[in-house]
Order: sequence, then structure tokens, then C-alpha cells
Amino acid sequence: MSGSRFLVTGGRGYLGGRLLRDLPGAEALVGDVTDREGIMRAMAQAGPADAVLHLAAADEKTCAADPARAFSVNCVGTAHLLDAAVACAIPRVVLLSTFHVYGPVVDGSVITEQTLPNPRHLYGITKLAAEHVCRGAASRSGVVVAIARLSNGIGAPADAAIGRWSLVLLDLCRQAHEKGVLTLLSSGLQRRDFITLSDVVEALRLLCSAPAEAADDPVFNVESGSTISVRDLAELVRHEYQALYDRPIALTAPPHEGPVPVSFAYDQTRIRALGLRASTDFRSAVRETLQFCERFAS
Repeated sequence: MSGSRFLVTGGRGYLGGRLLRDLPGAEALVGDVTDREGIMRAMAQAGPADAVLHLAAADEKTCAADPARAFSVNCVGTAHLLDAAVACAIPRVVLLSTFHVYGPVVDGSVITEQTLPNPRHLYGITKLAAEHVCRGAASRSGVVVAIARLSNGIGAPADAAIGRWSLVLLDLCRQAHEKGVLTLLSSGLQRRDFITLSDVVEALRLLCSAPAEAADDPVFNVESGSTISVRDLAELVRHEYQALYDRPIALTAPPHEGPVPVSFAYDQTRIRALGLRASTDFRSAVRETLQFCERFAS
């Protein structure tokens, strides 16, 4: 995408920081998506762009603690962003959505973009509403919209001040350095789809440059397509920590109680057709996160 120019919201977040690190010549503008006139000014100040990558959002914890903030940022903020993009003649908007819009999954299911959304919590509910805001803007204005339904991104952040240290890989790597032991609060048998931040950045790049007709149906699953257990991820952290630092580290977890966790997968056909080949080897993501946490701890 040599010569292309992008605007990114949420540039101080976990994924946004990595995205900006990988985009040369990044320049910061201060703005708030809940401030319609402010976003209009910021976009006009930024000048012409080929696409907006809309990553700014209230996360799961914020949504649970402050429902009004959840709707203000995730729904109204997205509407302001689309209004500004249309006013500034920016031809494409890529929305970072979430797999949480699908809601609970059925054992053995394969989730495609046509799977009926059924979110149960405000985070998924407000992100699904943001998707509808984008679809509405596209139908009214002709702006090209792509929606990335992301699973669990893993990898080292660009900055320690991201406020997302409860995410499972960040928490495990931090525990390794600060406590010398990995402790899971559950059995860790629950399965999740993890995808490296490098692959997420590549997916967003592809969605920025995809042919407009590919966005006629704008939703794309952005996942690795393969689930592993949290326990397996913790074992990988333990193995890579010992290999990097030549120090043994214990892993503890309570026994499993309740029903057996479900097994499921996300269909990757649409994003693979654009060229994404997401890795299911997470060693590099674990290693870079351990090394980042080592520098953070020191």
C-alpha cells in the first residue's frame, strides 16, 4: 500500500498501538469520537486519506461498568466517525468489531459470517449496533465499509500503558516475570481462537485495499480458524519462558468443574480469499510478549 494514507482511531490501544507502529510516518491528533464537531475538525485537519481504520471503542470492562459510556462510544461515536468520513470524502471505513457479536457458540459449530448474531453482553451488543451504523452509512452515502469481527489478538503491545493487562497472554507473561509462577483462575480447559497481532494488522491492511465489490457483503471473520485451550496457551508461555531464561516456572490451575467446554471454529474463507494466511504457531507472539514484559518489569 505504498503511497496510501490512513486515519486510525484508537491509536493508543492494544491493537491500535501495534498498527501505528507498523505504519510509517504516523502523526498523532487528539480527538474524542463522542464529540461530533471535534472529530469533524480532526479529520479535516488530517487532510485527504484513503481509509479510516476505526478501532476506538469502550472495551468489555467499560461496557459492563458504564452502559451509557458503552453506547456513547461504540454506537454514537461510530456514527460521528462515519459522518466525518463522508464529509471529508474519505472513500473507505474499516470497523474493528468482535466475535462477541455471535454470542454463545454451540459445540462442534463452525461460525461463518452468515451465522446469526446473538450477543448477550453490552460489549457485543454495542459493537453489533456499530456494525449496523456502518451498513446504514454505506447504503446512504456510498462509502465503502468493511467490518472485521476479531477474536482474541495476542502479541506484545507497543506501549505498557494500554490498560489491557487482564488479557490472558499479557497476564500470563507478566505473572512469569513478576511472580515466577503461572496461576490460572480456572481449569483453563475453555477453548479460544487466538490470532497474532501481526496477522490482525495484515488483515486490516487487506481490508483497506480489497476491491470494493468484496465489501458488498462487508463482514469478515478475522481469526486464526483454530481453537486451543487457555491451558495450552499457558503451557506454551511456560515452555518459552524456560527456553528464553533457563529458569523453571510452575503452572497451577484448579480442577475443572461443570460441563465440558465446547469446541468450535471460525470459517476463514472470506478473509483468506483476500490473501490472509493466519498462523496457528503462537511461539513468536508468546516470545515477543515475554520479552516486552521483561523490559516493562525492569
